[in-house]
Amino acid sequence: MVALARPLWKPPFAMTLSLDTYNTLLEALYNGAREDAPWALFLNQLCELTGSRLTVLNLARPRPGDPGVVFIGGADFDREHRLQYANDFSALDPFVNLPDGEAITLSEVLSPEQLRQTAFYREFMQPTDLVQILGIDIPRDGRPALFLRAIRSERAAPFGEQEKALFNLLAPHLRQLQSWLDQTRQQGFELGIYDGIASRLEIATILLDAGGRILHCNPVARALLSSSELIAERQGRLAARRSGDQQRLQALLAECAGTPENSPTLAPALRMETESPNSGLYLLLKPLPAGAEAGLLPPDLIPAEASADGPRIAVYISTPEILSPEQQGILQQLFDFTPSEAQLAISLANGMSLEQIAEERCVSRNTLRTHLRGAFQKSGVNQQSALVSLVLRSVAGLG
Repeated sequence: MVALARPLWKPPFAMTLSLDTYNTLLEALYNGAREDAPWALFLNQLCELTGSRLTVLNLARPRPGDPGVVFIGGADFDREHRLQYANDFSALDPFVNLPDGEAITLSEVLSPEQLRQTAFYREFMQPTDLVQILGIDIPRDGRPALFLRAIRSERAAPFGEQEKALFNLLAPHLRQLQSWLDQTRQQGFELGIYDGIASRLEIATILLDAGGRILHCNPVARALLSSSELIAERQGRLAARRSGDQQRLQALLAECAGTPENSPTLAPALRMETESPNSGLYLLLKPLPAGAEAGLLPPDLIPAEASADGPRIAVYISTPEILSPEQQGILQQLFDFTPSEAQLAISLANGMSLEQIAEERCVSRNTLRTHLRGAFQKSGVNQQSALVSLVLRSVAGLG
């Protein structure tokens, strides 16, 4: 009998991962929010290290009607495919609510035989060959707030202790990232991660220094400045194309720049209109405390002549948005509206009066008032204007 050679012993993964490789990975994780494609470098590096087809960083879980805030390495999924996953498959996913900060594989939750009996496997995993999953969850207040996934083909080798060890090494850094993102949200700044969110909501975000020079634009803002007939970038500054709008814009920018720090003030707003309906722009200007955002902008995004204090004004630009019937389901989920209450709320948010809605739907005003009272009670408001504002903030993403 021929003696089989015994496999060489391999030390734990943490001992074989070089410090240079690990440091490069952490650098990509912490700098990911500043990339044009957030966390693309980190996720692609993680793909290579784990031999995965896909890696996923999720900051808001997809659900029907909402693709969430998800960044993917190894493949490109457009909004249509993300919505399809959210609508058709997110509720079927068996790999959720994992132990806090502990790497685990799907095979530890379900055996291959059990997995193949699920609708999620038959309808999503098998057709896409995204079957083997390694994951880690970082919760907030007992609910998953951030999670990381690595995914392999069904034919690939199973995830082992080495890959799990890497995920466990990343756990405290993912927790730190989650804490940083929470602080950033509370401060109201929209950089990096908010590029992805604001792009999905079609809100342009521009940061200016005290002199009005542009420090940062998200992708929506860059596209708007290059194509809009109403607003543009001129010599590194934000400018309106029409003289009347330009005078009002510059006056508001000067007002924001001169606002004392920490003073309560109503954020000034400006509307620029064209002759075409629903083709204007809404601008909201927000003063920022000096130095509060210093260090969050990549150095190559800050002009040499810019103020050392960093961003002092945030400009949010949106287009008039007509809410679609498809968004009815979101309102029903958020506020437990009935279909009739959600339809009424969307019609009101689109500028229709009760008389117009009653005529369009062939119902009485008394019926609409009944639906309106139900919507008031469930949403916690007691005025029609407050309901419209709530709908726009909740569904259209306007703050």
